Amino acid sequence: MSEGVDYSGCPAEPPRVPQLFPDTWSFSKEPSNLETAVYGNEVMFHPVYAFGTAGIRGARQLTASSIVYWDTRVCQNLFGTSIMFGVGTKHAAVRTAIMDFTAA
Repeated sequence: MSEGVDYSGCPAEPPRVPQLFPDTWSFSKEPSNLETAVYGNEVMFHPVYAFGTAGIRGARQLTASSIVYWDTRVCQNLFGTSIMFGVGTKHAAVRTAIMDFTAA
């Protein structure tokens, strides 16, 4: 595991899906996006405090034949009324205005 991400509230290893094979996924982070911290193929959203909606763009495009999954961990207490996980198009906003909590 990455040294930069605190997984103290999570199991040591994610569950394995025996039919699928691990892949190294990389992410393209915009320099102005302070809502995400990228550590290799791991991303931490809101590393300090949630100031708005945050997203990250993968470096590869999904295709019609893509079969992929991501291990999504929520390891700390969550506050708020809306939590979303999802996949968007290349036109999806990866960061909205400060204190704007909306679907990307």
